[in-house]
Amino acid sequence: MGTRQYKALLGILALVLLIVSGFLQQDLNRQRFDPVTGNGIPAQIENAPPVLAFTTVALGSFRGLIANALWIRAMQLQDEGKFFEMVQLSDWITKLEPQFAQVWVHLAWNMEYNISVRFSAPADRWRWVQRGIELLRDQGIRYNPHEALIYRELAWAFQNKMGYYLDDAHQYYKSAWFLEMNTVMGPGATNLSLLVNPPDDEFRQRAAVLRSRYKMDPAIMQEIESKYARLEWRLPEPHALYWGYVGLRESKPDPRNKTTLINLRRVIYQSLQALTFRGRVMSFTRDGRLQAVPILDLIPVVNETYLQMVQEEETGGRFSIEQAYRSFLREAVYQLYINNRRAESEKWYEVYKTRFPEFLEGAKSLEEFAFLRIRDALDNQNGERIRVILYGLIRTGLSEEALDREEDARNYLAIARSIYDAYLGRFGATARVPLPPWEEMMREALCETLNPESGVYPEYAARIMTRRGIKSLAEVCPQLVVPTDISKAATNKVQGFLPVAPPK
Repeated sequence: MGTRQYKALLGILALVLLIVSGFLQQDLNRQRFDPVTGNGIPAQIENAPPVLAFTTVALGSFRGLIANALWIRAMQLQDEGKFFEMVQLSDWITKLEPQFAQVWVHLAWNMEYNISVRFSAPADRWRWVQRGIELLRDQGIRYNPHEALIYRELAWAFQNKMGYYLDDAHQYYKSAWFLEMNTVMGPGATNLSLLVNPPDDEFRQRAAVLRSRYKMDPAIMQEIESKYARLEWRLPEPHALYWGYVGLRESKPDPRNKTTLINLRRVIYQSLQALTFRGRVMSFTRDGRLQAVPILDLIPVVNETYLQMVQEEETGGRFSIEQAYRSFLREAVYQLYINNRRAESEKWYEVYKTRFPEFLEGAKSLEEFAFLRIRDALDNQNGERIRVILYGLIRTGLSEEALDREEDARNYLAIARSIYDAYLGRFGATARVPLPPWEEMMREALCETLNPESGVYPEYAARIMTRRGIKSLAEVCPQLVVPTDISKAATNKVQGFLPVAPPK
């Protein structure tokens, strides 16, 4: 066979293969279309970046074969602990198969949980946590707007990685996020109406930044507040609640999504529960740790949310919701008790006894039940709960002092000090959540009690100040009477953190 004939034969063969691949392409596209979710081939994505548009057109459905091979290799790298290499491979896969939700989730998880902890400096860890959040929020949802799994993972990053305290740098994350949201939202962080209906160009620009940079709609934020309660949007938990709420609304019905949808609902009631017991920012410590106190008025709202979740649950997840509900009621009873809200504590204790009589743990009275919770917090080295307990007991002692009940006041303060000493004695410097110095805790609780907006009545505040020889609030609580920029003050305390520039 001559050279010309050979080349002609190759040309004919190439033409045949091209025609066959065209038929295969159409068949593959039909097979890849999901009639339940409505997801099809990535070619349907609008406004895709050039590299994604190129791979979609150039490789067609055969890019799936490449993505599968890369995914297998990425899983091998994960098993070997080579997370940085896996990040690069996963990035390639998201460009080849942007609607492969599992890759977005794995990539973000490795950034937030595996790569971040390889750094010792909190600022370095925070950068990787931010990258994981931005990946899901800015890209994953963009290409998968109805994928419940991505919403759930994004909400979990706020609730668990930032909001909880398993990461040694969790206090840094909370403070850094507070500053970022405070800078971006300004007074709108505590008054959403300024962002929903901006009164001037400043707030119009802030609202625009919130929508474009953070992909959040102030109207939806206000909708959430109208359904549940007013929230402190500078904390992580309201953002977990936001993405769980949006995820439930945007996710299409899919029998395969039942577990993920359950988890989205859990994010909502778990976030509300967290806000109940640490939902209002009180101050920053000298080393930049954010201090929050309970919003116990949220208890009825959270209770109704739990009851609704139990009623709506159609799978085996009802048992776990009941367990969480029991834990919430137990916490609510003793938080109300130590915060000197005895009538409400008695009310919810009766609810607990009626619904969960087999879990009274031998307690024969409200007092016994409440102190069992304190012992449990000590046994489990739960520094977050201990700190809230201590602030509650100290404030209750101060309230008793204002009512001239000196013996009760001494008893509450003595109990608080004994719990404080017991925690330090058992865990000390090894505690995952260290306690501030006792004098600092006393001062913060005193300032919260004397606060004209949220503390005791003015005449009671005057009694406390007289008993303690305080001539003016400025002596112990300058932040209550001297206008300060909390962003600037906290920035100086958070090591290495640079807040985002204010919206222009």
